[in-house]
Amino acid sequence: MANFHLEIVSMDGQKFDDEVERVSLRTITGDLAIMAHHINYCTAVGMGTAKVIMKDGSERKAACIGGMLSMMDNHCRLIPTTFEWSEEIDVDRAERAKERAEKKIQDEKLSEEQRLRNQAKSFIVRLSVYKQQEKTAAYKKILFYKKTIFYKKMMFLLKQYFIKAIFIKNRRYLELRMKAWEILL
Repeated sequence: MANFHLEIVSMDGQKFDDEVERVSLRTITGDLAIMAHHINYCTAVGMGTAKVIMKDGSERKAACIGGMLSMMDNHCRLIPTTFEWSEEIDVDRAERAKERAEKKIQDEKLSEEQRLRNQAKSFIVRLSVYKQQEKTAAYKKILFYKKTIFYKKMMFLLKQYFIKAIFIKNRRYLELRMKAWEILL
């Protein structure tokens, strides 16, 4: 099977730089698998397991959280916020972190009032964005009407100009015709 170059660089340094058959991971829009000759592509990385199929067919898994992935000209770059190969994960440390997080959630559960305040803030932001969009739409309507009025005025002036031009042209034609008749008589 065809291979491509994969480079994984996290905040901790370069994690991988070699040829692979396939990379699959979670993005913010769903799961994604990249193979050789994939179309040029760029996406935000979600939270999940990254699977790398090596050029010899073996599979390596890693915890991959956040960041971005780009595939340009058969060269894939994965720049995650957090990336740990399965063999590098310190299980005891992960368990302690999980217990601390659970304890913190129990100790600091948001009160109903705080939750409602947070919801209200999100509604306020949404409303302000909507109002800005409304203002933009109203401004576009005003510009459209101004342009329409300007267009109508210009068309009126152009019609007047052409009517005058035709009249002048006809008058000159009549004058030339009269002169020709005078010469002939």
